[in-house]
Amino acid sequence: MPLSRLLLLLAVAACAAPPEPGAPSPAARAELGPLPASFINTPSCSGCLAVTVTLRADGAYTVRERLGTSEFYDFGAWRETDGILHLAGGRDALRRYRLAQGGLLEAREGTPGGDLRRAAEPESLRGPFRMLGRYDGEVFQE
Repeated sequence: MPLSRLLLLLAVAACAAPPEPGAPSPAARAELGPLPASFINTPSCSGCLAVTVTLRADGAYTVRERLGTSEFYDFGAWRETDGILHLAGGRDALRRYRLAQGGLLEAREGTPGGDLRRAAEPESLRGPFRMLGRYDGEVFQE
């Protein structure tokens, strides 16, 4: 009988829904402020990597990297766990930032571009882009 209870417990846990992407904890919501919001780094030189991360309330994000005259974009979903933002996109490896006071996102090990500060206004999406899905001006659906 204990084995069957354990199996039932594992089956129920496997069916549990994961947290909603973009649904930050109350503490994280206070640090992030209203969304959408863009966060930018301060490159140390004119030819150094410039990074802008734009978070949207629906759990989507955009990363724009600028290196010299070239721009690269990544799109994906973000989630917050224990004060860490996890950004999983299609082009880049997982990016992780720790939420700090004052609108600062501190880059975790392996995340390029360094720390990011909240910008005064969210960056608008510029294109053109080749994407498969539907975009209504606010939300993109694959």
